[in-house]
Amino acid sequence: MFDLRMNQVRWEANVKNGVCAVGFDRCDIQMNKFVVCCLEAQFHTFDARTQHPQKGFSSVTERVSAGSTVWGVSHLPQNREVMMISSGDGTLHLYKYHYPDQRKIKVGWLAAWQGQGHASALARGRLQA
Repeated sequence: MFDLRMNQVRWEANVKNGVCAVGFDRCDIQMNKFVVCCLEAQFHTFDARTQHPQKGFSSVTERVSAGSTVWGVSHLPQNREVMMISSGDGTLHLYKYHYPDQRKIKVGWLAAWQGQGHASALARGRLQA
C-alpha cells in the first residue's frame, strides 16, 4: 500500500496468489477495511483500523465455493459490511463481514493487535447468457 501524501510505502504483504482487484469499503471515511481478490478462488479481508508495526493489518482469508478466479469486489454503500464478489465462472457471491468481539488486543508494551473477524456467505447466483 503506497501513501500518496507521504510518498512512501505504508505497508506490503504477500497474499501468495496474483492480485486481481482491491476494494475499499468506503472512500469518504477513515480507512476501515479493504478486500483483496486473488487467483485460485481466494479473497483476503484486511481490517485497517490498527496496524501492528511488525505484523501489519489483521486479515482473514476466505475461499469462494467455486474454484475459479475472484475478479472483483464491491461493497454495499448502505452497509459496508456487505460485499458482492464476482468470480470468473459468472458466479456472484454475497458475503457479510463480521467484526471480532475484541478489535484491539494488547500484545506488548506499546503494540496493539487486532482480533480476526470472519466473512459469512449470504447468497450465491450464477449469471448465464
